[in-house]
Amino acid sequence: MDTPLENTFDPGMVLNDLWIVMELIGKGGMGEVYRVHQMNLKRDIALKIISQKFLAEIEEDTYEAKTGLERFSREIQVMAQVRHQNVLQIFDCGEISFEKGGETFSINFITMELIPGGTLRSTMSDDGFLPDDDRMMEWISTCFLPLLKGVQALHDQGIVHRDLKPENVLIDGKTPKIADFGLACSNRLKAVTQSIDVKGTPPYMSPELFTDLKRTDQRTDIYALGKILYEAAAGKITAKKIPFQQASLMCPETPFSQKLDIIIQTATAEDKELRYASADAFCQALEDAMGGEKKAPVSCAIQTRSQATFWRSRKFVGVIVSVFIGFTVAGTLLFYQKNSVPKVSTQAVSGLDGHQNAPPSKSGNPEPSVEGGDHATLFLVPGGSDKISETGQTKDIPSFYMEETMVTNYQLVEFLNQVLPQLKVENEVVFNGKNIWLILGEVVKGFEPILFQDGKFQVHGVAHTACPALRVSAFGASAFADFYGRRLPTTEEWLYVVSTGKIPDAAGGNSTTPEKPKDPAKENRHKHLMAPDSHKAIQLSAPNRYGIRDLNENTGEWATQGSEYAVMGGVMGGQANEDNKFAAVQRSPWETFYNVGFRTVMNVPVQNQ
Repeated sequence: MDTPLENTFDPGMVLNDLWIVMELIGKGGMGEVYRVHQMNLKRDIALKIISQKFLAEIEEDTYEAKTGLERFSREIQVMAQVRHQNVLQIFDCGEISFEKGGETFSINFITMELIPGGTLRSTMSDDGFLPDDDRMMEWISTCFLPLLKGVQALHDQGIVHRDLKPENVLIDGKTPKIADFGLACSNRLKAVTQSIDVKGTPPYMSPELFTDLKRTDQRTDIYALGKILYEAAAGKITAKKIPFQQASLMCPETPFSQKLDIIIQTATAEDKELRYASADAFCQALEDAMGGEKKAPVSCAIQTRSQATFWRSRKFVGVIVSVFIGFTVAGTLLFYQKNSVPKVSTQAVSGLDGHQNAPPSKSGNPEPSVEGGDHATLFLVPGGSDKISETGQTKDIPSFYMEETMVTNYQLVEFLNQVLPQLKVENEVVFNGKNIWLILGEVVKGFEPILFQDGKFQVHGVAHTACPALRVSAFGASAFADFYGRRLPTTEEWLYVVSTGKIPDAAGGNSTTPEKPKDPAKENRHKHLMAPDSHKAIQLSAPNRYGIRDLNENTGEWATQGSEYAVMGGVMGGQANEDNKFAAVQRSPWETFYNVGFRTVMNVPVQNQ
């Protein structure tokens, strides 16, 4: 090989006439992982290869090259042995031939289930959950005990992972899945030749893994799990922490944290004979500790550390689990380039920020609602101040208009047919130039809302007309908004409407029930939008104080965050803080999701604010 490739695959490449490369989602010392769209099954999966750059670097080192290929082959064999909900599932393996830069390459691959969420690290506080026992126990129950069960499933198959760390545990919704078996060993497989350099991650490596690989067994994984548990309790391990040593908590404050300290010390004992003999025993010890008294504090001279707000999100109330099954990404990554679309007359006035404004009212005060060119109703959201950023800072929000509901399939189809000459449809992907706007096909089994037939777009069945338009990229959502002289909300505007739109109920809590009943004629106007299978349609829940419906309920929504795009709502893993305000999850503008729609907003003229 003459020239090493920076990345093996480019976005948009078609591999084996089966997969469309969407984007590089992970890259390590020797491997690359891509999100690809499998055309025949209409699903997104992960494809892992040994990077061409790695092979080029070791091309003359036959020993290292052989070891790398053996390790890759071993990962396939090990993963194929295990079927467990907490272990990443492998689909296939084989060889890919492709051309790039005038050269022909051939490379081995593994395809596996795609987990678009974060890793176990994303569920952990950098400062540690203690001294908050409740948060610590909630994390253990939700994330760590299932992880232990997955590890036990590996051990039951005679497999030792040998590289367990938070970054090698993927989070599928709330389900942890163990991945990256490149260093795994199995009593069913021939031993892999080991190169002289250290393989593994020092903070989680047991002493025997560092000094003598032949002495590693399932208790090597127990050590790594103990270090992960220690990090969750006390905070992320820094480079100053000496590796290969037993971990312990500094001055545990409660009976539970004292029991937890003993568990951590047992799991990370330097002598492996003193560790838990199995993941099941580790699990039982934690369950016993959490079943006891945990409230009474004990004397401690150290100052309580500040706590991150991430895991408080598990206590939020009122967020409904997404009605559209799965979190599989259905986008195709191509080059980042935004194309303009023609705009219709909207009687809009250009704003100072380049966006469109609602037409000024004759009275000089903003109208309570306006109607868009697509007959959508947008309600006035008066400006104000609110703590909306993750830092807790207060920011002033100017007044704006927000669409009453998310954009429906009917609205989207009407728009697409008006800009049809600019679009191209290939393999159920709708392009504008090189930008992906929409993925067609089934959103979930039996629900295929939009078709492209006889040269035009159409809603597939009356029942789907009022369903939120899903699998639309940020490019497509922005183009829709631009076409009608509107824009996507900013993350701050979206959070502002969620947090300030609640109506206090008689008990002093917050409710979305309106203070006055809506116009019955208007309510009846919406009823025909409800599909028979109502969980797939816009729910038209009671409006909040601004008249906005279905915000932060069944479906995530696109928003802008500076020059980037983000998804708002709990369905994408965006988590609520103690005030039940959701964090934005930044996403690429070409991505599309089964459970993410969008709505639009419009500026209020400055003189009317």
